[in-house]
Amino acid sequence: MKSVLPEDCLQSVWFLSHLITITGFVLHCFWLLNPENEKLQSLSWYNISLYGSIITYSIVIYKRYIVDPEFMILSPTSSITQYDSPYPIIPLTEILRSENTHLLVYACLWLSAPSNVLKLVPFAIYSFMNTTSFFITDAFPTHPLIIAITPLAAYIETPLLIVSAHVDLLVIVLLFRQSCESRSFYAWIFYLFVWGLRVEYSDASRLAVSNILKVLDVVIMNTIFPSSLGRCWASVRNTLITILSLPHQVVEYPQINKQPENKSPRKKNKDKATEVNSEESISAAQSKESKSKESTASKQRDATKMKDTLVKKQKNKISPKKKVPRQKL
Repeated sequence: MKSVLPEDCLQSVWFLSHLITITGFVLHCFWLLNPENEKLQSLSWYNISLYGSIITYSIVIYKRYIVDPEFMILSPTSSITQYDSPYPIIPLTEILRSENTHLLVYACLWLSAPSNVLKLVPFAIYSFMNTTSFFITDAFPTHPLIIAITPLAAYIETPLLIVSAHVDLLVIVLLFRQSCESRSFYAWIFYLFVWGLRVEYSDASRLAVSNILKVLDVVIMNTIFPSSLGRCWASVRNTLITILSLPHQVVEYPQINKQPENKSPRKKNKDKATEVNSEESISAAQSKESKSKESTASKQRDATKMKDTLVKKQKNKISPKKKVPRQKL
């Protein structure tokens, strides 16, 4: 399908929309730091940043799924090629599981929800990464400065994606609090639904969930909580692992199933230590008793030897002769 707008025009609008997103985010942060500034109060930079994101991801979806014919050929959906139609068929399943679609839905949802700067952080991160990639690959690929910062851009890409995924988890808590205040949970439920679709295809989101589960494991499995709470949390955790397709080895703790119901792991270790100490004390007492017996026996043997020696001396001793008086003549 031929695009209504030229390729260069779409590229320019895409790049400008990313710049609008970044500019709106930065100026909104400045306004939060200095809310009395009249110049920053004149415009809603929060909404301007969201409008830039909506334009960006609308262009990406339009170009990839409608304009680009190679995607239609390479699509794994067989019904697209089997169904004979003069009009191009847009693969709806591919669009719904695309991360660009999820971000577009988020941007539209935040326009109708209470504002918060955390909601803009993922959009600003993605716009920064896309703008940097545009400068490196398209705009100035041979410039010395661009060549110098290319390794740095590749190095910070993964940490930025992980930070964005953790911010998405914070937004869940933030949106729940806002929903409780407004007594309307439609935005929170809708966000959870889209976030669940995103976790299925996003490695960074799954890693963020795994990190949160590991932290909760450390907190809940502590001895200050009852063992029943630990077993309940283990059941909930395993359910989340199954639903979100998380790797089992990341948050697997087999000692939960091995420990007795009425004994915590620390108490079990303490009992083992007590048993070891008691065994050591018993063995020490036995060795001390055997040593005392040996010393008593040796003393008795020495006394017997001395007695025998005295007896022998008495037998071998010669008694003195009596003097017989001389007879006088």
